Amino acid sequence: MTRKIPDESDLTKWLIQRVAQELKIDEEQVDPAERLMTMGIDSLAMIGLAGELAEYVNREIRAEILWEYDSILALARHLASPVESPAAEAKRLQAVDGASSLTVLRAG
Repeated sequence: MTRKIPDESDLTKWLIQRVAQELKIDEEQVDPAERLMTMGIDSLAMIGLAGELAEYVNREIRAEILWEYDSILALARHLASPVESPAAEAKRLQAVDGASSLTVLRAG
């Protein structure tokens, strides 16, 4: 059985559920346009979220994208777009913030 690839709407709903769960609030209180860190998601929680997200979308997710695409809407839009090769994504991220090393989380 082939697993359905989540679209932007599916990703947005999933992210809202996970953020609400992490913050112990109702889903209705989550503003998908607000920055994750502004909502109270700390860096450790963001790394955990990246790992869960990698499993949900069944592809590699670099934890850094949660800082680059720092709201639920931006992240869902990015993840629903065509898959970028890990090398191309690493190069783009390094150009954005000058990072010399990247964390890769892969679905197990």
